[in-house]
Amino acid sequence: MKEGTSNIISGSTIIIIGILLLLETTKAQYAGMEDGLGTGPSFFPQVLMIGFILTGTLTIFNGIKHKGNFLPRINWPKVLIFISLTSVLFFSVSRLGFLLSAFPFLLVAMWVMEFRKKLWIFFISLGFSLCSWYLFNFVFEITLPTSPWFIYV
Repeated sequence: MKEGTSNIISGSTIIIIGILLLLETTKAQYAGMEDGLGTGPSFFPQVLMIGFILTGTLTIFNGIKHKGNFLPRINWPKVLIFISLTSVLFFSVSRLGFLLSAFPFLLVAMWVMEFRKKLWIFFISLGFSLCSWYLFNFVFEITLPTSPWFIYV
């Protein structure tokens, strides 16, 4: 498939998903839940969906611009590994907590992406997991799913 056609199809798909999810955030169940700044539980998802729609639009323009270029072959084993990894992360985060799920996810993801310096992979995965957890829990005061073994942290 040509890159331009592929970009137009994927950009259109991104726009459709963005519009559908944006419409979902305008449901009546979210009305009246705003805080003093006029933001509520649907504010951030709406910002993300507007970004989604803009990204889809830029992807379509890129597809129109590069209509004749061919798309490189997709590495399907890597795509399937990432889909599997993300599924495992999705289901394990509620049982094991964020730290115990994100750390091995990042380890395997970086290895699959062919980062081969094992010590770097370990420290980047550990550092990103710990920093993300600390940032959300103590700076933003948004509690991430906690492991049964770290309830008192």
